[in-house]
Amino acid sequence: MPIRDPVAFTVNENGKPIKMASYACLPSNKEDIKAVLLYIHGMSDYCENYGHFFEGFADQGIAVVCMDQRGMGNSEGLDCSTVDFNIPDNI
Repeated sequence: MPIRDPVAFTVNENGKPIKMASYACLPSNKEDIKAVLLYIHGMSDYCENYGHFFEGFADQGIAVVCMDQRGMGNSEGLDCSTVDFNIPDNI
């Protein structure tokens, strides 16, 4: 299972620091790490959805790190969901 918040990470939102959730899933023997994969999830998603996926990489010697985007999963702040795409009729 991924380790939650291995790094204290904050960003500024309207002059206020907000906490961003981070995760790491490491091989059982850290000396066996062959590569590091930075995973960036899409809109309206969060890293904990992919724990089983990350564990598969870790089993192969690939460390995975990821961060929940602002307002998603366990990160604070306003989410970046799109409410209205406002697509013109002539497209």
